[in-house]
Amino acid sequence: MDPDQARRLVAAEPTYEWGFQEGRTCSVCGANILSPDRDPHTRWHRALAELLGVGWEDLAARAPADDELAAAVDAVVNPRGLRRLSRIATAGVPWRAIPDVPLGEDGVATLLVGTPGVVVARAAPGRVEVRGGVVHVGGHRTALADSLRGAVGVVRAALGRESLRVWGVVVGLEGLTGGDPDPSEVLAAAGDGLADRLAMLPEALGYGELESVYDLARRSSTWR
Repeated sequence: MDPDQARRLVAAEPTYEWGFQEGRTCSVCGANILSPDRDPHTRWHRALAELLGVGWEDLAARAPADDELAAAVDAVVNPRGLRRLSRIATAGVPWRAIPDVPLGEDGVATLLVGTPGVVVARAAPGRVEVRGGVVHVGGHRTALADSLRGAVGVVRAALGRESLRVWGVVVGLEGLTGGDPDPSEVLAAAGDGLADRLAMLPEALGYGELESVYDLARRSSTWR
């Protein structure tokens, strides 16, 4: 095993998988761990990762910086009314949100992980109008669509899945006029219509795949 592989292994957060023994097997080191010992064992792995400088922060646990975008995202993650009843009736898998993910030169964005794949959401501080495939905010032409296209590429590369469906979404916090911009992997939605827009996306991930993608996306070490 080369040093980079070893560091990635140490940086991984352990999960505990069923085996043929009394306890469960640690996914990182392979040790058989009884239930009362799992929390201390996890803390030991975290301490080792921190000591080696490869520890990670759970980005999903942080408070979002943009309250207005957070409200739009919350309507997706925690649906209310008829949409909530619909998800219960169909046993739908909920979206997961990760706020303020650092994407290098492409800035920060909120990630939403759901059965359609990954959505890279970025708020526009004004009314959004899409004309000729170009995003205008407050009447001014912007490069938001191109910026999001770059962010989509960063996310797909960081998650290491070329086949993963990733969309960028411009969220108009003061409303939206027009359809989706160009290119096709970039969408547009009003803040209060984000949940409806994402509900139109086709499903692509099973539950196990979704959890795997979310687990990787929420780690700060993924975005270094």
